[in-house]
Amino acid sequence: MGSGLFRDGKELTDDVLKNLESLHIPDDKAFGWPAWIQDIECPVCPCCKIPMELLYQLQDGLHLNLGLKGGKAFLFWCRMEKTGTLLCQP
Repeated sequence: MGSGLFRDGKELTDDVLKNLESLHIPDDKAFGWPAWIQDIECPVCPCCKIPMELLYQLQDGLHLNLGLKGGKAFLFWCRMEKTGTLLCQP
């Protein structure tokens, strides 16, 4: 069963994650600690209640116009439950 993070239903495997980690672009970021703009908003998995991990961070206006007026979008995921969430900080 897919993780729901990819439209084609592919799992987020360690190989996929390793490839994403190598795609570091200034102000965009794969993994690690988010570069919060506002207060820390680390989400908790709705299923297992464990804090979710940062999968990717996108800077608005750098490569995409996210409509966040220079803010950031943060994609988090739970390795255990294979679920994700998106947070935005304008």
